[in-house]
Amino acid sequence: MKLFIFSQNVWALFSFVWIVNGPQSTFETENFAICKDSRIVPGAATTEIELAKRVKEFSFTETCFEMVPKTLAKNAGLNAMEIISSLYAEHASGNTKVGLDLEEGRCKDVSTLNIWDLHITKFFALKYAADAACTVLRVDQIIMGKLAGGPSKRDQPAGMDED
Repeated sequence: MKLFIFSQNVWALFSFVWIVNGPQSTFETENFAICKDSRIVPGAATTEIELAKRVKEFSFTETCFEMVPKTLAKNAGLNAMEIISSLYAEHASGNTKVGLDLEEGRCKDVSTLNIWDLHITKFFALKYAADAACTVLRVDQIIMGKLAGGPSKRDQPAGMDED
């Protein structure tokens, strides 16, 4: 397995892309797509909290998108619930570029701090997360559809409960 690291100066921002030569051709194709697509989105959990806000419009449960800001806050030694609440408040008021500034430990506009993520990495993260969830559901349906190989109810000795 070979590892190549390329650096490219894009709008005075440095982006590093790893291209791994492996056995899967789709993996190589996706990595070349990363090299060609230089679109950027605000980083520091900004994209994830905006996605979580939009998912919560349809559901009142905690979303998996909250894990990124929660993990960033915990690793920085900050109160994760307080950070997530302030991120939701900022995004609800229309400040969609507000993310977590770990140096000051509070929410700030990350576009002024030049904290960016590649759009294509967010795209593939969501794509593979959805694929993994669908695979788990598919396997669960197969397992639930098959009968267990244990003794049948008619073979049980007398006096045994059905539980």
